[in-house]
Amino acid sequence: MPNTVETTLVTDKLSRPTGLAVDASAGIAYVCTSGSLTKVTLTNGATATVATGLGDPHTVVLDGQGHAYTPDIGGRTGKVDLSTGKSETFGPEEASYAFGIAMAPAKDSVYVLHRSSGPLFQLDTTGKLVKKFDLPSGDYHSVAIDHANAYVVRDFQAILRVDLGTGKNTSLADGFSTLYDLALDGHESLYVPDYDTGILWRVNLTSGEKEQVTTGFQGCHGMGSDGKNAYVTRQSQGKLLRVSNVLSPVRPPTITTPKENDQVPADQVIKGTVPDADKVTLTDGATDLGAAELKGTDWTLKPKSTWAFGKHEVSAVAHKATEQSLPTAVHFTVADHNLKTDQKLNNHWQQNGKYIYSYDLTIHAEKDRVYEWTVSFDARRGAVLDPAWVKEFWAKVDKDGSDGRVVLSNVDEKHTIDPDTPLTIRVRMLCPSEDAIYNQLDNLVTHQTK
Repeated sequence: MPNTVETTLVTDKLSRPTGLAVDASAGIAYVCTSGSLTKVTLTNGATATVATGLGDPHTVVLDGQGHAYTPDIGGRTGKVDLSTGKSETFGPEEASYAFGIAMAPAKDSVYVLHRSSGPLFQLDTTGKLVKKFDLPSGDYHSVAIDHANAYVVRDFQAILRVDLGTGKNTSLADGFSTLYDLALDGHESLYVPDYDTGILWRVNLTSGEKEQVTTGFQGCHGMGSDGKNAYVTRQSQGKLLRVSNVLSPVRPPTITTPKENDQVPADQVIKGTVPDADKVTLTDGATDLGAAELKGTDWTLKPKSTWAFGKHEVSAVAHKATEQSLPTAVHFTVADHNLKTDQKLNNHWQQNGKYIYSYDLTIHAEKDRVYEWTVSFDARRGAVLDPAWVKEFWAKVDKDGSDGRVVLSNVDEKHTIDPDTPLTIRVRMLCPSEDAIYNQLDNLVTHQTK
């Protein structure tokens, strides 16, 4: 590996660059610079300032929806609109003074790492606190996330693994000189450049074993990748460098159908393209879906059985000989196409320092009578079902929104839904403030259970 690694200059026009995030599809790196965020075109090194007034940012992450999130180590985390450069405060005040930030693979959570003694905060994409992970005392810098764990740099010389399910933290690897940033490769390894020794290390996520990949990376601070190449910043020289032949040479597949956040039928077929691969395998969360049918550069996966109703995250990985690509993911919701639900905001009013929002949910059956059904939607920014309404509701409340999701179900066959005879449910939500975000219920899903 050391003899094949190639390092090339992308640009040397950056002002004290630190952390970075790469938008592989656009061929752009977003780099934390002196109090600002700078966009770098990876093909020609052209730079442009995206946002200023960000304090002292050291790490950055993208949500794939046109926003960057970057913490100020002297203040609050900022959410930056990449099209306008406008920044707004993100997350609770207790998550201030953070160094590290990472996005969950599903793009539904942002993880913010406090600079002194942790903790690690899990926030939803609205900035609401979901969970807090306590860490041992120490100085913390960067964090990376996979489906099950967080990996954090502690005291600049060690990497901890944090189980996102249990919150338990264990030592993964230590004995480094000075680490600032780290990047996952999607193949059970992470990479870290040592600022002082210049060694680029690869760490096995299963065993914690360290392998020296190459040298010559003294003064390198941030690290990211586009799935094919790694990129590092050299702070004192204002450089962004491309590091080739470090990551897997296999290009990731593209998913063309369905589109991100589509509502799809239960027999939805997954389709895509891949430039050069022997096979493409897919997973639905932790469930193995097997290999797609591959014809030339086009691939197709027909589900062995119908998709379960609700949300799915399907990932595709390309394989070539003994190598494999980073995963590509698509998120979609499987809808019941016999049932359709319309929503209408009736009114909202203040009550005991909070606000009640009232909605009508009207459920239509397209062709068949429905006896038992479930309707669910997201509860945003601390909203829950009004407890007084819960006591009055004639059906079952499975979830009241306290975990971010409301689920209502009916098993009483008296409340059937017939074609041309819709059923309307008036729902009341208790919200912490008056905000336009509560005017609509998101991810509204209705499906038949009998």
